[in-house]
Amino acid sequence: TEKDFLCKILGEMIKAGATTVGFADTVGINMPPEFGELVAYVKENTPGADDIVLTIHCHNDLGVATANTISICAGARQVEVTINGIGERSGNAPLEVVMALKCRGEYLMNGVYTNIDTRQIMATSKM
Repeated sequence: TEKDFLCKILGEMIKAGATTVGFADTVGINMPPEFGELVAYVKENTPGADDIVLTIHCHNDLGVATANTISICAGARQVEVTINGIGERSGNAPLEVVMALKCRGEYLMNGVYTNIDTRQIMATSKM
């Protein structure tokens, strides 16, 4: 998807009243630097982006879903993950790995944090 077209579509969604909008690396081909740049670009160039929750959804076709998901530092406020990394095709970023945000986010990742109740991960994983 062209970046400007993506921003236009997301902007229209916001204008129509959406409070959470997002986009995906559906085929898992983006590398972390370019995906982080895309997140930052979308955040800066989408009308109304400061007033909504921007979410990202990364696939693991090339093994970089977790690294791309941590690009939340570039401006996304929500990430979509899986329990145990199970998802379609090659999977998505696993919650337990993305928990680096919980452990190191404030120190290493520009103050990124999560309110995930880590005490629930094991029970959820066993479901």
